[in-house]
Amino acid sequence: MLVKYVIAALALLMALVLMMQPWPGLSERQRSRGLIGISRLQRPADTVGTWSVIAMLSSGVVLAIRLTLVFPELGLPAWARCFGLLAILWPAAQRDRLQRIIPNLYILVGFIIWLFLSAATMAIDAESSVRTLGESLVVAIVMLVFFLLLRLGLPGGIGWGDAKLMILMALFLDVQSFILTLAFAFFSAFAAALFWTLSKRMAKSAEFAFAPFLMGGYYAGVFLTGM
Repeated sequence: MLVKYVIAALALLMALVLMMQPWPGLSERQRSRGLIGISRLQRPADTVGTWSVIAMLSSGVVLAIRLTLVFPELGLPAWARCFGLLAILWPAAQRDRLQRIIPNLYILVGFIIWLFLSAATMAIDAESSVRTLGESLVVAIVMLVFFLLLRLGLPGGIGWGDAKLMILMALFLDVQSFILTLAFAFFSAFAAALFWTLSKRMAKSAEFAFAPFLMGGYYAGVFLTGM
């Protein structure tokens, strides 16, 4: 059990490190809406949302307790995949929310984490790992083809950052978990967009940050089903 908590703590630490990367182009308005300089921690150019950090740390602790109490049978590989993916989703959601961009660095780090976890899982249980890995690769390839066709047909549709993040999630998840995550994400995003549009808080042509809903969808799925 101690190893699982160490993995969760490392995932939170990695997410914090990614969130503290320099964010060029932040406006004064954004800085005044909950963003603080972290010159005490790193460099004056780096910024991070105070409440985002508190929410991330708190949700990580709550999720770890939830998985321990309700899903004690969750194995170490599943636990590592869960927090490994969240280590990317947390900072990606924050960056997308503030700047409407998901850096390729996040996708690259997530891919490296996935490669490492896949190799470790193969060493533990090669037969089931090959089956799971095959499913994940098929879903990721299907999603890649789908997004390529979507971009050709609707150039102004979903952004490449969101597409790459979803393909990365497909690698981490099995088919059922991935579909459940997307269902949560798209339903909540549609409801939020409808509410913001009707209440005139968001113009119809405004850019929409989807990564926070992907993170929320995955978090909800893990919290409810332990996937």
